[in-house]
Amino acid sequence: MRKAVYILLLLLVVKVSARAQPIVEAIEKDMKPIRQGIFIYSFEVSNFQYSHFLDEIAQTENQKYEKAKWDTTRWRSTLRHYKPFEQYYHSHEEYQDFPAVNMSQKGAELFCDWLTAQYNTWADRNFNTVKFRLPTEEEWQLALASGDLSQRDSLLACRKVEFVDKEGYWTVNFRHLSQSQLKMDRFTDSLTYVLETDSSGFDGNSLMSSVKGFLPNSLGCFNLQGNVAEWIDEEGITKGGSYATTGWYLLPESQLQLNPDFGYPDVGFRFIMEVIEP
Repeated sequence: MRKAVYILLLLLVVKVSARAQPIVEAIEKDMKPIRQGIFIYSFEVSNFQYSHFLDEIAQTENQKYEKAKWDTTRWRSTLRHYKPFEQYYHSHEEYQDFPAVNMSQKGAELFCDWLTAQYNTWADRNFNTVKFRLPTEEEWQLALASGDLSQRDSLLACRKVEFVDKEGYWTVNFRHLSQSQLKMDRFTDSLTYVLETDSSGFDGNSLMSSVKGFLPNSLGCFNLQGNVAEWIDEEGITKGGSYATTGWYLLPESQLQLNPDFGYPDVGFRFIMEVIEP
């Protein structure tokens, strides 16, 4: 009896892995090199990809599923005006190409582990063995600088962020502040942000866009700055800022420290592919 159950589970895993192959194949095509043997994903992980991951591990690895599943209640506890997203955001077909959010940092790491296993058993892969993982801060900054180390150093030195293009269109999805929301202390010369009580505090473009919603940088990476903040491999650290944070968090050196055990409605992730055996 036990042997029969084991064989059934094994067949199920093989079948599920076969279902994941189109996702793995598409991901491989969208990896961008930032240094020798190190690639970064062009996009934030989408609802479609993360949902597929959850569906697979829910069948065979319940403990991991419990750690990785998104906490949809975070929509109402953190952003009170977006309670409907608790029901629809992660499952509705209209949001399949939007960034996955509300997973803990551990959930993001478990996705990377799952993707590593899927890739390394895919017959048509281009590399023998790879490891998917969250990026280091340096790797994230290097991707922002399109893989150019000197440009990365220049970005850090000048603290430069381009908010609009030459035609005046926004290039980054972040929280814009109006002058009426800024209060200056005349004695300390400091500014205080004043949340308007009759709104959520966000501007008209108040939520995330799709993972391809804004133009990529010259490397081909979308939304490294803005849209949703991104977990990196340091405990509780996110980079890049989001639709819910101000422009300061878009700076290459800026970080946002969060509780790694919780998910957040404006925090997702992307990943690194490190080639172990070419």
